[in-house]
Amino acid sequence: MLTAAALAVVIDAHRPVVDETLRFLGAGAATYLLDAIEAQAMVRGIDTAEMLLSLLEQMAQTDAFLVMLRARQVALPEVEAPPFAPQPAVQDLAIGQVTEGGFDLAALGHFAFSAKAFRCRILIDGAPQGSGAFVSPRLVLTAAHVIESLTPGQRLEVMAEDGTRHVARKVWDSPCHPDEHLGALPPAAAADSYADAALLKLLHPVGRRLAAIGLPEGLDPNWTGPRHLFLVHFPQGEDTGGSPGRVLRNPGDLRLVHDIATEPGSSGGPGFDRGLRFVGLHQGRLRGGNNRRLVPFDHFAANAAFRGEITADSRLRAIWSLDGSPDGHLVLGRSLFVEAARALALGEVPMLAGLWVRRADTTMATGLSFSHRILTSLLQGLDVAADVTLIPTEQASGDLIATIDGLTGADPATPRAGVRGDETTLTAGDADRAAALMDRLGAIAAAGRQQWLFFENPPEGLGQRAQFQLEHIVRLAMRIAGVHVVLAGFETYGLVDTRFESIDDAQTSTRPGMLVEILGDTPVADIRATLTEACRDTGLDWSPDIIRHEVEQAIAGRSRRGDRLAAEHLEDVALRLSRSLRQRLVA
Repeated sequence: MLTAAALAVVIDAHRPVVDETLRFLGAGAATYLLDAIEAQAMVRGIDTAEMLLSLLEQMAQTDAFLVMLRARQVALPEVEAPPFAPQPAVQDLAIGQVTEGGFDLAALGHFAFSAKAFRCRILIDGAPQGSGAFVSPRLVLTAAHVIESLTPGQRLEVMAEDGTRHVARKVWDSPCHPDEHLGALPPAAAADSYADAALLKLLHPVGRRLAAIGLPEGLDPNWTGPRHLFLVHFPQGEDTGGSPGRVLRNPGDLRLVHDIATEPGSSGGPGFDRGLRFVGLHQGRLRGGNNRRLVPFDHFAANAAFRGEITADSRLRAIWSLDGSPDGHLVLGRSLFVEAARALALGEVPMLAGLWVRRADTTMATGLSFSHRILTSLLQGLDVAADVTLIPTEQASGDLIATIDGLTGADPATPRAGVRGDETTLTAGDADRAAALMDRLGAIAAAGRQQWLFFENPPEGLGQRAQFQLEHIVRLAMRIAGVHVVLAGFETYGLVDTRFESIDDAQTSTRPGMLVEILGDTPVADIRATLTEACRDTGLDWSPDIIRHEVEQAIAGRSRRGDRLAAEHLEDVALRLSRSLRQRLVA
């Protein structure tokens, strides 16, 4: 059982990891970050760990939180038992003695936490049928025979490690050969076309939140002899942990023999070699004797349709929903922001140095804080190593640099000798502190972790000192690789000379600058583009005419200005479209 005491230890030792996990659970909302939770705890007079535990329980996210920490190799004291207890292998001398070295214990420990997150059960009408593993955000790999009895009226689900159940549908399979149902092997000519493997697709990108197997590219299908094997499975649908054993390969074998004890429900469980690389799926028992069989991954690894499904699901082209599902907030009319943020994160446009979100009507706050949630979701989807620091400028207290120091956990930036407070002006000292801060962030970025500074709009305006500091920070960020500034609001400030209206402008520029997105009325075509992306991503086969009809239904009765929808209606239209998507996808 998760306790506040266990949480307190982890918060102290792994604060960035806890924050990253909370960003996933809250889809990037600042409410769920530790700084905000600490503030709430202080108001209530309780410990941060107690406040976090209460919040997780209210959100019904305790199990998901634990699973995601395990996937990031963080264990909670008093909670974590050894992730996998070794299971006895069925001894069969025919396999022979393994001569290679054993599993590396440190690597096995790390693997175990990841495996607990990527493994899953396959259910039909609620009953366990087999085992599987996430191989991309929405795709689960299992044995084809696990689902071959599925009828149109039955419900196919995947149960993830955190206990959540998700409706699934088959998107690819290489069926099980009829001879294998009798315990025999398939004909040699049919071994690749009957590989007994299937991909199931979920509506939600659960694998992105938890973990997924990294499928090896370079395979050696020619090794022979006995080797170590580690199987991740659910015999009888029960969680008995992972199982070590031996696997044998003889020249020309169509199925590999292994000696790990399995039961119904183990089918589709992934097996891993000594280097903890995926080598194949458990299939069943060989006819006669205790030996089991494994379908080698090399029999379907190069299948174009198989690889195509995984590539398409892994490549994040656009953000249509904050969590990649109809349950998340739909992202309407923000294609320019998403495109620019993606280009900035991937380093595709050298002169693009930052983003500036401005409002056509400065009396409206719509879209400013939402931009932060879009950015965090995008970076997570792109799997970019990055820290996004949200800087509420109304709390800067006149010293913006000190605020950033506190939020990034850095030692306070101090001026160098010669420009300290008693040696020069406050302005010169602040300029030197800004340079020191940005140099520090630049060093972190150079080490492989991008630094994003997201400045919220100042409701009452910035003080003169804070404005001066912000100007320095923005100017310095223009020339530091991997350090990116995002401004939300600030319409009355100058801040930067070079501004781009499009990615093309930035692509052809010879000077670094910021791309400016103007928030206002949204083109109806952009709303259709979002719905089109949702259909592509989820596999929903709506034609352009159906998409056009659904959008017209969603915006019916809402004020329009030509081919644009008034900004104040976006949230309501997003909810309408979300309902339509969910009704169709779960039907």
